[in-house]
Amino acid sequence: FQAEDGIRDLVRSRGLGDVYKRQPVHLALTHDVLVARAAVRTIACLAIHECLRGPLVKAGAPTALVGACLRDAKDRDANADAVARGMLYLSASPELVPDMVSQRSVAGLAVLGKHVARRRYKGDANATARLSDVPKAVVACLRRFAADSSVHEQLVNDGGAACVAQLCIGEGHDIEHCARDAAAFFCDIARTASLASDLGRDQSGAALLALSSIASVSDDQSGQWRVLRALFDLTHYDPERRGDLVNSGCCLAVEKLSTTANVQARQCAAACLCYLSELSLIHI
Repeated sequence: FQAEDGIRDLVRSRGLGDVYKRQPVHLALTHDVLVARAAVRTIACLAIHECLRGPLVKAGAPTALVGACLRDAKDRDANADAVARGMLYLSASPELVPDMVSQRSVAGLAVLGKHVARRRYKGDANATARLSDVPKAVVACLRRFAADSSVHEQLVNDGGAACVAQLCIGEGHDIEHCARDAAAFFCDIARTASLASDLGRDQSGAALLALSSIASVSDDQSGQWRVLRALFDLTHYDPERRGDLVNSGCCLAVEKLSTTANVQARQCAAACLCYLSELSLIHI
């Protein structure tokens, strides 16, 4: 700085990514509750900026956010919105998804989703108002994870599918707000025999049937295709659960969706009904 000439030397700024990327992560893991809350909110704010997401994930931000999910119920309420937003912002960069999943982000989101569902079920008006955006953010984040096939197995094993199903059909569900992202999640993930079997265990079939009656899915051709594709995968790869799907009204749901669906979706519907009809023939 040359004061006599009023001229500043050009010095490249280090920026927030260099100066602050580690501090909020470390502080979020502290035992001091108020400091941890402030740090979690700071991580969520920094994660808005695309250029900071990579350094945050490398510094362990997902681990810090997961830690906030595992605190006691009171702290979980206070942190829930910031944790969900932080995870959602970080997952907006697809290349970071494997690192996020390896830091147990799915398990943290599953805990958070189930906690919010319980709070909604108990009818706590104040908590429900504060946490109103959390279920949608949780499912939207899990949907982004599901777009990366390399993490599908861990996504299911860590409770991601069970969490989405819980927020669609469980006690305290919020299916109206989660429907589109939930349909996309199941469509992306039900693509192999082992995963389809695990999805059946996690009540994904029942969740898909519930989604088929939600207007934001049933009146949208993309939504119709996603539900029909996921049901096709479940009936194709997991024959042991075809009976449960038939008893739950799957045939009627598939027929109803296919009436206004596009050609690709109708092909999935026809194949799904074909697999379900094999079950009927066996019983006959």
